[in-house]
Amino acid sequence: SIRLPSSPDDNLGNGALSLLPLAGLLEFGEGTDYPGFDPVLNIPNGAAVAPQSMLPNGMVLPALRARRFIDRTMSYPVDQGSISLYAAEYRAQTTAGETVPWEGPSTVASIREDGRVALFAIPLLTDLSGSYNLEGADGDPDAPQDAIRLILEALNFSR
Repeated sequence: SIRLPSSPDDNLGNGALSLLPLAGLLEFGEGTDYPGFDPVLNIPNGAAVAPQSMLPNGMVLPALRARRFIDRTMSYPVDQGSISLYAAEYRAQTTAGETVPWEGPSTVASIREDGRVALFAIPLLTDLSGSYNLEGADGDPDAPQDAIRLILEALNFSR
């Protein structure tokens, strides 16, 4: 999953950031684009995780939703040369302690247009119980695995 570093300087020179299909990590606090927010984004139980685009190979991804409250993940902005595949319906916490709909970047899965690298930033399983975090928007328990399979196929992984 995407998590904020304790200090933005921790990512200086991190080669993975130039490889991954993202434009960078969100920063919160004074002097950032999100000064009125704590670095706490959550996906509520039942929130949409909606497909944004087709895969580079033309395949369509299934609509998903959260099966439980999902915390400790982070959305991210997508750079030029990448395709946003899924966006989540995040809730944010203001520095005043109010929980509000997140209106910043909400991408949680993306792929390079050349189909060489993809990122899916929501863990499919919970850390503690191993239960699924996501399901199909229609309740299909196999939809998240189908989405990952389709993304891997777009990356030319063999079955």
